Amino acid sequence: MLIGAHVSASGGLYNAVSNGEEIGAQCIQIFVGSPRTWKTPTLGEKVLSRYREALANSEVVQDAVVHASYLINLGSSDPDLFERSKDLLISTVDVACAIEAYGVVLHLGSHKGHGLDAVEAQLADVFEEVGERLPRSSRTKLLLENTAGAGGTIGGSLEEVERILQLGAKRARVGLCIDTQHIFAYGYDLRNPEDRGRTIDKLSRFLDAVDCVHLNDSKSKCGGLHDRHENLGEGEIGEDALAAFLGASIFANSLVFLEVPGDGSGPRSSDVEAAKRLLTASG
Repeated sequence: MLIGAHVSASGGLYNAVSNGEEIGAQCIQIFVGSPRTWKTPTLGEKVLSRYREALANSEVVQDAVVHASYLINLGSSDPDLFERSKDLLISTVDVACAIEAYGVVLHLGSHKGHGLDAVEAQLADVFEEVGERLPRSSRTKLLLENTAGAGGTIGGSLEEVERILQLGAKRARVGLCIDTQHIFAYGYDLRNPEDRGRTIDKLSRFLDAVDCVHLNDSKSKCGGLHDRHENLGEGEIGEDALAAFLGASIFANSLVFLEVPGDGSGPRSSDVEAAKRLLTASG
């Protein structure tokens, strides 16, 4: 298990490595373009090479994932929005493969309450196209993130997550990113030992291992469906429940990323240290 955080790549992709080093992150999550614009990420070989060199030479940061844009909605019934979303994802996957990132973390978007059946065919289409790009890297995979469930977002329930992974696995290298705040907000009560055990059992039935974790406490109540992250120990879940949940064997080799607010500017070194203490206790 490696423990790190989402960090800024502002000013150059390679800066993400030094930003990770500054807070003691063993792994980093980055955006390779603005997460809130449709601009396709295109990075020259000089930038990519400088990033790869920085990561290879780092004595702290050992691995990285790319987070796809928040604008992507692969469940959209609008053909133009769907195509723009697919194109933006594919360009992001291309960059991730070029830097040999472990994976691309993806919010699938929303079916607007129409249900997974209504969007399954278009998701399959996306997995097919992404599956054709991933062989450019020996390791990069698509990491599907569970959601808090508001607004018909895809992948809130673990049953839906299982179906999507099965759909994707036939067409591409896919894996799972579990966000602890999202799973709690959806209604899986990690504080209750019985509920926590059932949640782990559900995951274990269709997964041998969880590829990565977004480790966050929650401002939202359990079942509140709101995507609202909080610093560890300052939210509704609490450190003890998070430690107990992540002590399950399916998380033993996960890449763990903090996405907490910190003091308003994102994860700090103190947050990373808190995560390391928490996860040491979980083992």
